[in-house]
Amino acid sequence: MNSAKIGKLILELRTEKGMTQRQVADKLNISNKTISKWECGLGCPTCGNVLTSTGKVSISCCGRRVTAHIPVDMIDGHEMLCKEIDIEHYYTLNHEMSKQHYIVFVAFVSSNYLLIHRLYPEQSPAFHLPMMRGGQLYLYCSKHGFQKCKAEKVRTD
Repeated sequence: MNSAKIGKLILELRTEKGMTQRQVADKLNISNKTISKWECGLGCPTCGNVLTSTGKVSISCCGRRVTAHIPVDMIDGHEMLCKEIDIEHYYTLNHEMSKQHYIVFVAFVSSNYLLIHRLYPEQSPAFHLPMMRGGQLYLYCSKHGFQKCKAEKVRTD
């Protein structure tokens, strides 16, 4: 599906009918921001939203129901190193960060914390997180999806 072409068509049809984005959104029972994203060619999965939940819910993005991503074990080529520096961990990933293939986010999840570090194309694939016990680290690769991380500890002494 070409989001840009569909967005242009929605814009043309809406203006032809003399309707505002709000009026179209109300008829579809969605937000006017969703209509705006569609008309700009930013429909899912390209909108870039990171959605989270702490329980069973029904989540929608850009007017579409979103299903849960089940993480897979870390894929070869996504190696991660962890150094302890003062009171935090410094992680580096061996991963390209091009516009076509990059790490979208890294998340630390425990029973009472959710920390998300967003990464961007052409940025260094490195980040800091506070030292915390328990929990699991996950990453989302734009090409390979949601993964459960394994970080190799590196001694700094």
